[in-house]
Amino acid sequence: MLDAALEQLSTTGWNALTTEGVVAGAQTGKAAPYRRRPSKADLVAYALGTRFPPLGVIPDLGPAREDLYALCVRMRDVMRSRAGQVLRVVLHECDHGHAERFRDLVRAGL
Repeated sequence: MLDAALEQLSTTGWNALTTEGVVAGAQTGKAAPYRRRPSKADLVAYALGTRFPPLGVIPDLGPAREDLYALCVRMRDVMRSRAGQVLRVVLHECDHGHAERFRDLVRAGL
């Protein structure tokens, strides 16, 4: 179901995301998403949180400049992932309150 939510987000965006569309994409019963994630924001936050690739350990490359560069490259790769692309769509379309929640998710995960 989480992959179906990300798929619908990537094709239709935050504003057009519906539980019915996620259910159809996941080929599951309509009650399934509501049992675990009662709102659209809960479902999206959970899907993004579980689908972000881990940042991983950035090795100590010596000079701080090299360490910072390696960190930036890894963060770029994470944001280019499917979940990262969906996050950019969500942050662009959703209201300020939801955007803060998703920014906090990024801060906690990355």
